[in-house]
Amino acid sequence: MYFRQFILTDLLNFKIMKKILSFLLMVLSINSFSQGFLTSKNIKVELSGFVRNDFIFDSRRSMVACDNLLEIYPLKPSYDSNGEDINSQPSAHFLNTFTRFGTRFSGLEMGKAQIGAYVEVDFTGGTVTNSLRFRHAYAQFVWSKTKLLFGRTWHPTFIEKVYPSTLNENTGLPFQVFNRSPQLRLTHQLSNNIDFIAAAVYQFQYANRGPNGKTYQYQRDALAPNLHAQIQYYNDNWVLGTAFDWKVIQPRTSTSGTSGTFKTTENLSTVAAIVYLKYSKDKFLFKAKSMYGQNVCESLLPSGYAVASLNSLTGA
Repeated sequence: MYFRQFILTDLLNFKIMKKILSFLLMVLSINSFSQGFLTSKNIKVELSGFVRNDFIFDSRRSMVACDNLLEIYPLKPSYDSNGEDINSQPSAHFLNTFTRFGTRFSGLEMGKAQIGAYVEVDFTGGTVTNSLRFRHAYAQFVWSKTKLLFGRTWHPTFIEKVYPSTLNENTGLPFQVFNRSPQLRLTHQLSNNIDFIAAAVYQFQYANRGPNGKTYQYQRDALAPNLHAQIQYYNDNWVLGTAFDWKVIQPRTSTSGTSGTFKTTENLSTVAAIVYLKYSKDKFLFKAKSMYGQNVCESLLPSGYAVASLNSLTGA
């Protein structure tokens, strides 16, 4: 049996930065205003965030990330010479790296498009490189039926309207996608209750694993972005949707064997598909989601790929 306990506190809003951020937004926009590209209409700067402290007690060793903030799963038993489980070791932890600051800008217009931006940071850089880390950093153009977002935010497979409600920050790992990546995302309203979502995503912090460990270089070398398409229906009570995701990586640029070293362009193409629903009414809430995914370890899911064959002469 495994047990984990959290004790946390929240303090909301930090107002001191608001005037500074408003001034910076005004300065950055002056040149655009002078050229006539942008117009301002009630520019707003909204500040959000909290200070959070977590006390964590674990009854055994676990696979974790972000200094134990994200727990993925308990480690399997590892027995010593006396048959004792080495991983059956309790531990306690106190941290406040989940503390977060967010800033939302709005009030700019370009033609018929309303322009806004959102930046959010936290302190989960880790004990080795403890520093501010971007969670979200994107700009968004909004027309009457279309939204265009570019920047870093949740991967489209995260499904922001349907994800597990958990006390732990892991939001349902290792079954739920956890990935924030740079992307270009288009959301178009096909009708009052149906959205079509298309996105092109490139990896950065959340990346695949391969011969050189965890790095986004595999996708960069394959050139093509991670492409995503999704249809979502919603009303006051229901959210229903389905999504398809395609990705290609190039694990190596060269191979080595007994005959020497050779350049390679071998790629690995994989897909993922998701269906989901949510029903809510009064105090009742029901969520369900199913995902089929190939090599989706960049989303902190148990996945990957293996070598099917090996040519000892070329290393292919």
